[in-house]
Amino acid sequence: MEERLLKTGWVTKAARKARISDSELSKAIRQVAEGKADDLGGVWGSNMAKSIKYKSDAFEAIHTSAKAMHEIGTIDKETMRSFDESCLVSPHALGPEAIKALRESNHVSQPVFARYLNTSESTVQKWESGAKRPSGMALKLLSIVQKHGLQVLS
Repeated sequence: MEERLLKTGWVTKAARKARISDSELSKAIRQVAEGKADDLGGVWGSNMAKSIKYKSDAFEAIHTSAKAMHEIGTIDKETMRSFDESCLVSPHALGPEAIKALRESNHVSQPVFARYLNTSESTVQKWESGAKRPSGMALKLLSIVQKHGLQVLS
């Protein structure tokens, strides 16, 4: 008999965010039904742990507790952001030479590099000259390109 997995919109969105495939979710549900697991926390926890980097195990415990409190509404978004800043690892800053070397190692021009990063050519020029420094999402994208190559963004 073919197994069908019916998911609510919330489960679909959460599974996609945690990078959990339908087959992994089906397997976890089957284990719960067979009494081999207490809950679905294992599949969620193992995939979420891959994407979030903490400064230490202690910070992971603190952040996990704060996140649970935020989900039930006992702490607000602003407080959660401060926990994020305190507990999560930030990407390392890249200097102008490192950004230029990264672009050149991927064999692309400034306009092409800018398009991959969803920014302007002038921004890439300013990063490479040292007039501006990437921050936030741009810095995270640069660290991803540094680790996995530019093809991961295509």
